[in-house]
Amino acid sequence: MNEMFEHYNNLGAQQENMLKPSVGEFCAAKFTLDDGWSRAKVLDVQGSNVSVLYIDYGNSETLSLSRLKLLNSKFHHLAVQAIECTLSGTLRESSDQTFLEFVSEKEFTARILNVRSGVAEVDLISKDTNQSVSSIFINSSPTSPSSGISQVQWKPGDTVHVVIPYAESAKKFFCHSTAHSPELD
Repeated sequence: MNEMFEHYNNLGAQQENMLKPSVGEFCAAKFTLDDGWSRAKVLDVQGSNVSVLYIDYGNSETLSLSRLKLLNSKFHHLAVQAIECTLSGTLRESSDQTFLEFVSEKEFTARILNVRSGVAEVDLISKDTNQSVSSIFINSSPTSPSSGISQVQWKPGDTVHVVIPYAESAKKFFCHSTAHSPELD
């Protein structure tokens, strides 16, 4: 979000500061690795340290209060882009690192099989090889879609072109639609 970078970098040190962040509140957070501004949600507050979830990427970190700003309303229009996902089925004995190397920052088509408690159960199909990720990492075939849909913008039966901006394991990773990728650059 170049517009976001420009907006927050042009502010004075005392402008739009978050004085008393609350758990669940949205904010702008200055990511440690690149000093870029991203939309985030407050997860925890411990004194002047605030844990945030980057809502468009899925990763999180703890920052000092000085690296947070109020989220300007002009950055509210885009829906949360990082959708928590899990591969559907029983995982084979493989390391999380193998999964991470296989999926990180690559493009897939996500076939949404189910949504439970806000987590999308998916099969990922590689856009490069047309190979199912589940066929590599799952012992049994993915479960069939069910009607239980939680508060997620995807529903069973959807197929969405996605990238995996952040992953912890085959049971916890985040997808976002490539249709909105230009809005995040």
